[in-house]
Amino acid sequence: MNITPDDAREALGAIEQVRAKTRAMLGFNGYFLLIWGSFWLAGGLISEFFGAGRLSWVWIPLYIASLLLSAKLGIDQGMRLRRESSIRIGVFCWLMLFYALLWYIVLQPLETLQGACLLITITFFGYAAIGTWEWSLKTTIFGLVETALVLIGYYLWPTYFWLWIALACGIPHLVVGFYLLRSRRK
Repeated sequence: MNITPDDAREALGAIEQVRAKTRAMLGFNGYFLLIWGSFWLAGGLISEFFGAGRLSWVWIPLYIASLLLSAKLGIDQGMRLRRESSIRIGVFCWLMLFYALLWYIVLQPLETLQGACLLITITFFGYAAIGTWEWSLKTTIFGLVETALVLIGYYLWPTYFWLWIALACGIPHLVVGFYLLRSRRK
């Protein structure tokens, strides 16, 4: 089988299109990580320095804003990239939110930090599950590492738990998010 220079150029052009589409998709994931990194960083710092008595006034508005931004971004991503799994991931996240709230109501954690740890680890279970579903080892590992970091903070530094959440959850999200956006432009 002989390949002409035109065939080779056409094949390389197709490869470049796939590469550009993959870079764009990763860039969108960077935006998600920036949204949620800001959520963890702001929520953790406000909770640490302004007291746990205001948790619902801090986390609920931040969560709603982050969900709405993520939903808009997901819809935009689905329209631009026509990624079939975008809808499934969105539905999975809404179902996970429903079950997290249901389990919180049923289990009725005795302490604020216990309830927070439950909800946060359910969130990072979602990362690991989506990574497994999408065959993304990096996403699965990210979810598992974040879960481990939350548990380390919960058991070793409960006095500084919210500061730990800001640093251990917020900073990695922001760093990876900026990295993905930067790599998108290459």
